[in-house]
Amino acid sequence: MKKQFITLLLCLTLFVILGCSAKINIKPNSDLTHIRRVAVLPFGPNGTVSDMFTTELIGIGKFDVIERGQLDKVLDEYKLSLSGILDEKTRKKLGKLLGVDAFFMGSAQIYKFYSEFHGGTRYQTSINIRLIDIETGTILLSCSDSGHQYRSIKSIVKKINKAFK
Repeated sequence: MKKQFITLLLCLTLFVILGCSAKINIKPNSDLTHIRRVAVLPFGPNGTVSDMFTTELIGIGKFDVIERGQLDKVLDEYKLSLSGILDEKTRKKLGKLLGVDAFFMGSAQIYKFYSEFHGGTRYQTSINIRLIDIETGTILLSCSDSGHQYRSIKSIVKKINKAFK
């Protein structure tokens, strides 16, 4: 029993130290004031993580976020793949077609593990998001967090909100 308590205490300490606050990096000397209209490229299983991210992003009121259906339509119509969007010509073309200043892209990994304490399977998500300038292709900011999927997204959006104040 004492060993389980120590293990739990260690896990909680690590969670507090490592997993409860998003980490953000902003490109030095970058001017974020021109970023107002953005697109969120799909990421996560079936785009669910990007949908939740979009919902939280809209809530802070800093950006005009284009509807995902509009993004999908343009990608389909012009046969643009997500992998080719970082190409300069494609990136600028996409930016003009959508009328956006930048786009958010990211990745999400979901880890399944067995928790002896909880007596069952638990999940943890690792989320990484980048804001890419349409004109230059420069990563203006990157942000990551891990833990519970929804809390991680909220934490990341909170950091993004602070970066745009």
